[in-house]
Amino acid sequence: MDASNTLLRAFVSDEMSVGSDEQRLIGLINRMRLFAPLNVVGGAEAVLRAIVGIALKPSIELRQLAKEALSKNLDPDPLLAQLPFFRGDF
Repeated sequence: MDASNTLLRAFVSDEMSVGSDEQRLIGLINRMRLFAPLNVVGGAEAVLRAIVGIALKPSIELRQLAKEALSKNLDPDPLLAQLPFFRGDF
């Protein structure tokens, strides 16, 4: 949930900040390092890197984001791209 909220804000905001969702996401990834397999941690880190990359780009209006998502022109979803890591598919 934190990754989804952070991803949406990354798309529609020009400012980069570390709010509560971002802090929880970073904390979750750090806890994952203690117990999760390396491929799962790698997938979580890839999601975080993708979100930061999106946040560094110019923002787009929510209406435009929705149009692109509906027309399938949106860049691949960084959360879905890592899904096999979280389901255990190798």
